[in-house]
Amino acid sequence: MKQFKLFFCLQILISLAAAIPIVFCQTPYWKQINLPNTNYVYTIAINSSGNLFAGSSFSGVFRSTNDGTSWTMLSAVGGGVVKRIAINSSGHLFAGVEGYGMYRSTNNGSSWSPINIGLTDTYVNSIMIKPNNDILVGMATGGLYSSTNNGDNWIKVNTTTTISYINVIRINSSGILFIGSGNGGVYRSTDNGISWTQIVPGTFYASVASLIINASGELFVGTMNGGGVFRSTNNGDNWTQINSGITDLRVQALAVNRNGYLFAGTFNAGVFRSTNNGNNWTQLNSGLKSNQVWDFTFNDAGYIYATTSSGGVHKSNETTTGVETIDSDIPISFVLHQNYPNPFNPITTIRFSIPIASLISLKIYDMLGREIETLINEEYSPGTFETKWEGTKYQSGVYFCKLLTKNFSQTIKLLLTK
Repeated sequence: MKQFKLFFCLQILISLAAAIPIVFCQTPYWKQINLPNTNYVYTIAINSSGNLFAGSSFSGVFRSTNDGTSWTMLSAVGGGVVKRIAINSSGHLFAGVEGYGMYRSTNNGSSWSPINIGLTDTYVNSIMIKPNNDILVGMATGGLYSSTNNGDNWIKVNTTTTISYINVIRINSSGILFIGSGNGGVYRSTDNGISWTQIVPGTFYASVASLIINASGELFVGTMNGGGVFRSTNNGDNWTQINSGITDLRVQALAVNRNGYLFAGTFNAGVFRSTNNGNNWTQLNSGLKSNQVWDFTFNDAGYIYATTSSGGVHKSNETTTGVETIDSDIPISFVLHQNYPNPFNPITTIRFSIPIASLISLKIYDMLGREIETLINEEYSPGTFETKWEGTKYQSGVYFCKLLTKNFSQTIKLLLTK
């Protein structure tokens, strides 16, 4: 009898969700998940448990364990600007602080210890964790330092070539190191940092603020003195300027997701995205509270976080990996397939098939029939597609996913367990 009542109640909820009118509205791309202060947020990192760590100006490091709904100010980390936060495979946190050097936490940020033995410069601009957990830190004036023992001691790497204003350090799949310098362009090392070759992207564009490497090994750099974004397909030997659509050529943050989509954060024009390897860019500022963007990071579901000046931290309302095409063959009917895995924690995949070009709305509702998230709201050609939903910030329980078109609707039940 109890099972019958539960089934009956679920059927009523599904019927109520099916009765919700089709309303296609534009959801802002960004939502603010602001910190409890108004200082600049220069850097952000996320660990394997989904905890967020944000470094701010003169207020140390903040942690959120609920996807930005609330933040905790952690114990003192120096007294200056936290420029970079990095996390190794053991979950240890490393914070670089202007004027105070390096700090480490081995307990999820609850306490921090200074780790500066061997550092002769305490103005940390960049941190990189190698695949083997060795650490490289780049300084404002003192060059590059390495630690092979989790930060207990540091050794200067580039003793013969002094590289200053090291804003970013990257390593490619072949072990080649790249440095983005604020006054020297890009430097490359093929011998683990013993020697360096300067490879400036463009005659007048030596001020590199950001550098990323995509899955194909291509380099992208963002410059701050009017050069915008450059791309290299041969490890920096040659560069192509790729700024079509970018309205502010002072690019201080770059990121690439697993689909190869590029994101550029500018000094005064917000965020731009490219879905064709940088050939064209589209501005993505809807919902953004500040147009000065400093850093990006992604979670496992592909949502992107952006740190800004007066606007704190923002998260995308939709996954940046978007909707993947599973099959381009034309299906015989509309279908919203059951999500998988189900039950899930915290990410599940949702697949749907459409036989004709349609305006698609895919939304998530709670047990009371309230809309809590829009996954898709745009036109799609015939085919079979899938996207992901992340339930990190929601409580365990039953949720509903509804596919809506002009002439079709279907609802499935999702079970989130934590």
